[in-house]
Amino acid sequence: MSSSTRAHRSSSQTKRGHRPSSDANATRLWAIIAVGLLLALTIAVGAQWLHSRATPTQADAAIEGLAEGRPLSGAGSPVAGQPAPDFEIVYADGRRMRLSELRGRPVLINFWATWCPPCRREMPDLIEAYQAHQGEGLIILAVNIEEPASRAQAFAEEFGIPFPIVLDPEGRVSDQYQVRNLPSSIFIGRDGIISARWVGMLTPEVLNKYLERIL
Repeated sequence: MSSSTRAHRSSSQTKRGHRPSSDANATRLWAIIAVGLLLALTIAVGAQWLHSRATPTQADAAIEGLAEGRPLSGAGSPVAGQPAPDFEIVYADGRRMRLSELRGRPVLINFWATWCPPCRREMPDLIEAYQAHQGEGLIILAVNIEEPASRAQAFAEEFGIPFPIVLDPEGRVSDQYQVRNLPSSIFIGRDGIISARWVGMLTPEVLNKYLERIL
């Protein structure tokens, strides 16, 4: 056999010897990719399963906790089961009295502002509830936060609010009740104890539920 033939065969064997190594690397690469994709799919399926386990009851419990006076971070106190802090009520028409003078009657304190869209949306429901229960002694204190009396009064006239508007021009009452979001509502029983605290817009269902506890 000539030297050139041996050299060619040796070169061909060398090339064939390299192919299995290259194919093995490609196989390993695809295996790694497949494992990665399988892992990602497993994580996604697991996350979807965990999400499906969050039942409506659990979601309702979170809302219930907020309403019952166990507020979310930053909501602050006072909370359900505590006496409602006393403060001077300053009505838009200039009259003054203290919250403690209303002891013996159910009271709903609703903190609001004219620029607050949810406050506007819930106001008709507050008016309807007041008209339905005023014969039972219900008092609604609609506390306007840090706005001129003229603006609050114009809002009251626009909606035909039958209960008096209370002014909190410097935000002292809202600070006392640690109001961080508008609207916010405090339900107070005839004994002056806070029954529930609701942060956010009141739906008719929520409103009626907590009014029943104080009427």
